[in-house]
Amino acid sequence: MEGKEYVVGLTPEEIERMEGFEYTADERRELELSYDRTLTTTEVKVGSIVPGTILQKVGNEVIVDIGYKSEGVIPLAEFREDEEIIPGTQVDVFIESLEDPDGRVAVSKEKAHFHKVWADIKAAYDNGTILKGTVIKRIKGGLVVRIMGVDAFLPGSQVALRQVPNLEKFISQKLEFRVIKLNKRRRNIVVSRRQVLEEARSEQKEKLIRELEENQVRTGVVKNITDFGAFVDIGGIDGLLHITDM
Repeated sequence: MEGKEYVVGLTPEEIERMEGFEYTADERRELELSYDRTLTTTEVKVGSIVPGTILQKVGNEVIVDIGYKSEGVIPLAEFREDEEIIPGTQVDVFIESLEDPDGRVAVSKEKAHFHKVWADIKAAYDNGTILKGTVIKRIKGGLVVRIMGVDAFLPGSQVALRQVPNLEKFISQKLEFRVIKLNKRRRNIVVSRRQVLEEARSEQKEKLIRELEENQVRTGVVKNITDFGAFVDIGGIDGLLHITDM
């Protein structure tokens, strides 16, 4: 192919259609081999996860090279606000479509990560393992929590032992959660902080019962006042302080 040039990224058929490019059978075979060597050895198909290299950011999209005849396009919204988008950075992507309306490959960074950590989240659900996560925002019905890099839903009823009127105060807090519901197809993860707190309170209560003795002096917090006295929390157990002893 001495003396001839070709454009990287075009198929042999596309090159032949360009004016002035005429190849012999041997030259065309060599061109096809050269083109094939530019493609990834990973099978690119819908539903697969392949490695990619960030090329550039264009508007609300990030273009990635996935070693395919067309480049991949990731929505910019899938990158965190504080995440730098640097050309040459390696990123795994999930293939959503091999051809979008503009003839490009639609890929997802978020879905690739979700599928990679799913096994660990499923194991935590099966074993009842407590996971740490960060509350990132308030939504209708509860909060969104980021666990292992993926978003999970924390219902308002599962935030604390009692109903919390101001859920916004938990935003940015790092807390412990237990996974209570999973749906991989819908990418739905539901977690509970209340279960973690209830378990801790139960353990504390059992420990306190073993320590309590008659005539002990303990510090408590008044939880409720009634006509006949007050209920005082003495560290996990409510005790009645009768009105005659006040």
